[in-house]
Amino acid sequence: CRRPPFQVIVCGILLVVMAVGNFVNTVETLALKLRFKAKMKRTRHRQDPGQGGPDRLHQN
Repeated sequence: CRRPPFQVIVCGILLVVMAVGNFVNTVETLALKLRFKAKMKRTRHRQDPGQGGPDRLHQN
């Protein structure tokens, strides 16, 4: 049973660290986006609930 070289172990650790960082960053971005959408909904309803009729259909 040979031990893997030092570089392989370091690369594996770096890969795991980068994957965890990527996952945390993605979750933070999704949470921020959800908070922003909820805030936009609140402010839109507060401004004028009657607006957004025909103009909303043309926003693709």
